[in-house]
Amino acid sequence: MLRDLPLLSVYDSSEHDLVKELFIPLLSESQLYQRGVGFFTSGWLRSAARGITNLAARNGKAYLVTSPILEPQDWEAILNGELAKNNDYLLAILRRHVHSLEQSLEENTRAALAWMIADGLLEIRFAIPKHRKGDFHDKFAVFVDEEGNRVAIHGSYNDSIQGSLNGESFSVFRSWIPGQREYVEKHQARFTALWEDRNPYFDVYEIPEAIKESVIALRGRAPRPYVKMPAEAFRVSQPRIPSSYTLYGFQADAIDKWFKNGCRGIFAMATGTGKTITALAAAVRLRQREGRACVVVIVPFVHLLDQWLEDLTRFKFVPFVASGDKSRWLPQLKTRVVDLELGFRQNLCILATHDTAATNDFRALLSKVKEKTLLIADEVHYLGARTLRGALIDFKWRLGLSATPQRWYDPFGTQFLLDYFGGVVFTYDVKDAIENGFLTPYEYRIHFASLNDDECTEFRRLTAQIAAERTSESPDQDKIDRLSRRRAKIVSRVESKHTILQHILEEEIRRVGRRELCHTLVYCAPGQSSEVVRIVSQLGLRAREFVHTVSRIERRNILSAFDSGDIQVLVAIKCLDEGVNIPPTRTAIIMASTTNPREFIQRLGRVLRLSPGKTKAVIHDFLPIGLDDETTSLLLRRELPRFAELTRTADNGLQVQSQLQPLLIRLGLVHLAAKRPWEIYQSALEDGLIEYADASTIAGLDR
Repeated sequence: MLRDLPLLSVYDSSEHDLVKELFIPLLSESQLYQRGVGFFTSGWLRSAARGITNLAARNGKAYLVTSPILEPQDWEAILNGELAKNNDYLLAILRRHVHSLEQSLEENTRAALAWMIADGLLEIRFAIPKHRKGDFHDKFAVFVDEEGNRVAIHGSYNDSIQGSLNGESFSVFRSWIPGQREYVEKHQARFTALWEDRNPYFDVYEIPEAIKESVIALRGRAPRPYVKMPAEAFRVSQPRIPSSYTLYGFQADAIDKWFKNGCRGIFAMATGTGKTITALAAAVRLRQREGRACVVVIVPFVHLLDQWLEDLTRFKFVPFVASGDKSRWLPQLKTRVVDLELGFRQNLCILATHDTAATNDFRALLSKVKEKTLLIADEVHYLGARTLRGALIDFKWRLGLSATPQRWYDPFGTQFLLDYFGGVVFTYDVKDAIENGFLTPYEYRIHFASLNDDECTEFRRLTAQIAAERTSESPDQDKIDRLSRRRAKIVSRVESKHTILQHILEEEIRRVGRRELCHTLVYCAPGQSSEVVRIVSQLGLRAREFVHTVSRIERRNILSAFDSGDIQVLVAIKCLDEGVNIPPTRTAIIMASTTNPREFIQRLGRVLRLSPGKTKAVIHDFLPIGLDDETTSLLLRRELPRFAELTRTADNGLQVQSQLQPLLIRLGLVHLAAKRPWEIYQSALEDGLIEYADASTIAGLDR
């Protein structure tokens, strides 16, 4: 396999034998070789014969786009002639080269070339500039093995003996290395455009049948110089559960229930309990049963593509990533879908974002193979949004994944998902996972953040305006939305929270030491992250922001530094809510949270993942209170759904409930203490304390 080769990033002819150290190893491990090269001569074919022969023995195919060596009179003839005449001249030119090949190639190499063309293993096309000046002078190649791993090379080297004598170099890109895949895909797309005569600069000619027959005749009576192996010997590895994975009983139970439901349903499994592994194991079992199938995995965020790509590869899937500019991936995806549709390909795996999957191009293409397709929808709750429901076409098999599949603020969207996927077929929540040792136990600590005079006054004023608008004869929902966002902003940015944060960290420093304090995550409100980083840094702690403006590459570096302890405190807004694995996190400080139950359940999952040496996690939560009982009552009713959820599964849940009980008794809210989070939320929603407008942005209804 190409993955097994110890490839360098750059090969320079001053240090390396480019043929022996690069081309021959790559050809020997490849099933497909696509080469665009300025000049192709017999000398290079002779020197690389061993790699070419290995490619042929694997039943591999080589496709070459090259430039015919044209004399000045050739150019003049082609320039002045019509298309038919062009072909006649090209035919005459190529006949000269066939004669040259016959004279210059040794018998074995000549036979290898002839036999490969005869067996259909080598195809050559010629590129000529449309303006009939200069030459096709590009130099790149793509190598693909049986498992779909790809290597692209780009450099100055021509496939000739002289090319191997010049000072030349190649850059090497590997599809399985993060950040390099897009270069591989770009070069493969460039080759495809050339091969299909879609390059705006060149005319590309197929080798005429007469020339093909002349080349085939060069084999004479020589036997085939390679042994063709049975196709089965190099069949693409079938997806399978890695030997290092053993499914837990609850995961196997989830898969069984999904199959009993006709291979449709939703897994409502807590973050950290292996939803991805369970889904891929189900996909493997389905493929084993069906023999031929397409697996489409769609995820809500671009940064999750890399994570799923790694997991799919471990299960021996060969995912095609459809992301970014569709001109880069759509033509290649069309080819793969058509191959599957016509039976030339047994299996196909596609990885895309929810947004891509909802586009008309993607939908139209996948509709052709929907009867043989399994859809795996990660974080399926997002797909209830109006603009994303289009991704859910009539696939035969369907599997949704989410720790929180209910769209609390959108009953219609929730029902749409349940109807499409066939309901929730398996549930495994945080309480189950902690009790069975799949998530870390945790302590929950609350801190009261008092609003100051100005904050209280503004909170009450906005609440009164919202109530007045809601009860008016013609409520203006846009106005209610604006007022609600302003009120939520006040609660999330209460000034006293900064002092509480500083006290929490100072206490932690006294307890474990400044150097030892690490793996601490702080959630704050939008616009607060810089101030929080400043506060943390003033305490002598190394902190970094993890916000939406941070690039994908920088995010990986930050998470790696956080994992190792080089970054002690990570400050986030929402970017760590879903899909990012940070198991070492031991302490989470929730300075700000929305009223969306899904958000705090997802955040809980981020903190409770198992990690070596981690026996307990601690969650600090900030509960805002007012300067008077009326304001405090309004504030707490907004926050109580989160309090109820986090105390329900905390080691010290009863203790924290008793801590809050005197305040609830005084405010006449003690009856809420015994209710489930959803019941508390519903009551607050009906009383206008939690607004649909607050939730719409969070739940994705405005997408």
